[in-house]
Amino acid sequence: GDKANTTILVVSVFCYFLCTITSAYGNVFYSLGLGNFYENLVFYFTKPYTSILVGVPYFGLGRYIAQKDPHLTRFEKILLCCFLVLFFLEIIITYKFDLQQSSDCYLMLLPTTYLLFVLIKDIKVELKFNPVILRNTSTIIFFSHFIWIFVIEIFEKALTISINSVMRFFIVSFLSLLTSVIFIKLSKYKMFSWLGYLY
Repeated sequence: GDKANTTILVVSVFCYFLCTITSAYGNVFYSLGLGNFYENLVFYFTKPYTSILVGVPYFGLGRYIAQKDPHLTRFEKILLCCFLVLFFLEIIITYKFDLQQSSDCYLMLLPTTYLLFVLIKDIKVELKFNPVILRNTSTIIFFSHFIWIFVIEIFEKALTISINSVMRFFIVSFLSLLTSVIFIKLSKYKMFSWLGYLY
């Protein structure tokens, strides 16, 4: 109902703001003399922008899209172009002025991806495979990639090494995809059928 939608909206805005301010604008904490606060935050509560919190706004949008089935008007298509330009400008500006602690979350990312998804949703494509498999795979990849990032960070600290960000991306992608394949395969067996509830 309306109460549930309001709650989801408030929680989503909070999560989105927290993830963005600690990511693309993370160095602002140091400029304001709050560097220790920032470091304690990401140490004790992990990095918000690589945690489940970053997914909350997108879950909320997904719920809204599933319920309302929106379609872009001509004005919203123009708005999408504007958001895309603002999104790239935000990336450049936050990088140029050394505001970024990470490049995961930006203010313009959420409205841009929402409008882009609604636009793409209306494109009719004939799928030659079961779309449920894609949904299940993407769900497992999303949730497992946080764990693999955390595992890699522990591995780096334990061995006092630093893995290149591009290499990290490929490692996390491979391990997350592998996790999804294993989960889906195992869940078909009666002994491991409970795994199906995880995705």
